[in-house]
Amino acid sequence: MSSPYHQAPVVDPALLDTRAPKDSPAFTGQIKAADGTAAAPGVTFTADTDTGLHRPASNALSLATGGTERLRVGADGTVSLAGAPGSESVWVWAATGGVNYWGMVGRSSGNGR
Repeated sequence: MSSPYHQAPVVDPALLDTRAPKDSPAFTGQIKAADGTAAAPGVTFTADTDTGLHRPASNALSLATGGTERLRVGADGTVSLAGAPGSESVWVWAATGGVNYWGMVGRSSGNGR
């Protein structure tokens, strides 16, 4: 009759150094992460889990600090600072024809474009 408990494999200490993370790892291909949210970004830090990168919408990238979205690059190339589109403080976007526009607003909601 076999035991319901399994013994952990014995690891040769000489192999541990080869399995440890490298100081400067090199990657090939893509590095994939969860989409995340502003409060819990998909790419974050051990000591600061509400700060990092997340994907707020299709083809968009956002930076969050303190659990709040601070910068977003939209699918159309629009860059919004200090909030999501419509509530941002500063925004830049490229109109048809490649002319860039920027604006600053002093309000908590609405769209001043």
